[in-house]
Amino acid sequence: MLSPSPDFQHEQEWFQQKVVRREVLLYVSVNGPSQWSEIYTHFEQRYNGASITHALRYLASVKFITIAIGGLTAITSSGVEQLQNLE
Repeated sequence: MLSPSPDFQHEQEWFQQKVVRREVLLYVSVNGPSQWSEIYTHFEQRYNGASITHALRYLASVKFITIAIGGLTAITSSGVEQLQNLE
């Protein structure tokens, strides 16, 4: 049996990260500001912890979400715009 190529695996990982990021944006958009731990717990049954953490950090780095001291996470106006562009 052939194993998937590294390029294929990379594409799958990239696509999954894109899906996780979109779902996190949607979650925060619908539920309002939420604790980082609450978001993590919500998604941990579907995705591994590293991909959730990576998505949250990425979204914060591009300013689609803000993470306040204490972990309160909220979507920004740029995040709302990004979410609308993805639909």
